[in-house]
Amino acid sequence: MRLQKNLGNIALFIAAGIFTFSPPVIAKTPETQPHQTPVHHSLIAQSDLTRPNEPFDLSWVIQWSVSSIVHRSILKIDGYSGVSMTTYWNPETKKNECVTQDVELYDSPDGLIIYSYNPRYCFTNTANNTYAADNFIIAQDGNDLQAFVVDDRGVKAAVRIETLK
Repeated sequence: MRLQKNLGNIALFIAAGIFTFSPPVIAKTPETQPHQTPVHHSLIAQSDLTRPNEPFDLSWVIQWSVSSIVHRSILKIDGYSGVSMTTYWNPETKKNECVTQDVELYDSPDGLIIYSYNPRYCFTNTANNTYAADNFIIAQDGNDLQAFVVDDRGVKAAVRIETLK
């Protein structure tokens, strides 16, 4: 019951957009090359992905826009896996919706991949079959941070990352 109440509070914060953040990190979105394959579930089977050497403990708010629809996600990772809750306006239902996804971390030659899967309506185990899972790619090269999202349909967007305090 307590977990459900805490998850309810998180969803209210997402929906209301009320957060306390550290300064946002604005990342560059690298240009898509013609030979690049979009991130999707088959990426996990590729041999060049490994678990990071060290576990992560992070809480981020990530925001991006696709076709003018803003998505806001709270991402919590403890170790090598976690969960995200994303709110967005669904033009089909004409409602704000919330989707929960499981996430796993992988290192790749392109940076850290936060692979999402099992999108479902928040606070349920009901699959959301219309939502394409979000996959985040984050790479730090000196002071140059590159971060973007590519969903399972191959739609790519720049992201803004803020640390949730």
